[in-house]
Amino acid sequence: MREPAGERIRDIQQLADQALELLDLALGRAVRLPKRDRELVREHLLEPRTHLRNSATTLRRRIETEEAQAEVRRRSRSG
Repeated sequence: MREPAGERIRDIQQLADQALELLDLALGRAVRLPKRDRELVREHLLEPRTHLRNSATTLRRRIETEEAQAEVRRRSRSG
């Protein structure tokens, strides 16, 4: 994926990874909160973090598959 769209999708993947890191950090820091507040943070952030993790993993796999298929096409044209 060397075309501009390929670069943008990689940028998006990096942003999703950064967001996931921040959610992990927030949940980790919530451990120090009083129990009521800790549960509130978990209630509101755990599900979005899980969803983002699954979505980012799926996106990463699809990007890798697309890149592998593009490489196969390039090799078949040149060989």
